[in-house]
Amino acid sequence: MLEFVGYEPLPPVVTYGPARMSEAEREAGLAAVRGAFAGIGVTAGRL
Repeated sequence: MLEFVGYEPLPPVVTYGPARMSEAEREAGLAAVRGAFAGIGVTAGRL
């Protein structure tokens, strides 16, 4: 539906059970989130 109005939705970033993860696993999950958000606005065209 968002594509219909010109938006390009981000792919989902899902982390299951972060409270039960090791420190290294949590850091990897946070890195995935940072990577997903790092490209916002960079590839999109400006109005």
